[in-house]
Amino acid sequence: MLCLYINIRKNMKQFNTILELCEKLSTEAKCIEFFINLRWKDGIECPHCQSKKVYTLKNGKSFRCGNVECRETFSIRTGTVMEASNISIKKWILAIYLATSNKKGISSVQLGKHIGISQQSAWFMLKKLKSVY
Repeated sequence: MLCLYINIRKNMKQFNTILELCEKLSTEAKCIEFFINLRWKDGIECPHCQSKKVYTLKNGKSFRCGNVECRETFSIRTGTVMEASNISIKKWILAIYLATSNKKGISSVQLGKHIGISQQSAWFMLKKLKSVY
């Protein structure tokens, strides 16, 4: 999981400004696609058994393992700090960008105001992100 966040952090450097980030990742679908490409460069694989035989479900956000022994359903959030969260992927990506681009970090109050969530949710996100780094 740590290598995933290091990879995200490196890829955030391709955006020079928050405006560029918001333009390229303007919709939730674009953010999901961006995150899928970061997490699974060689194609989607099951986080439970690492099988490459995976089926995309109708909603486009969930997947099912094609391995007969596994057959687990998973999403892009499975096995990440976003797993137990209802906060959108877009807001998570913005939070990662803001938390890693500021030299001294960012407070939960500031983060909450910037991405439009409560201070408690922002604190939860920062706590999860700090546990990885």
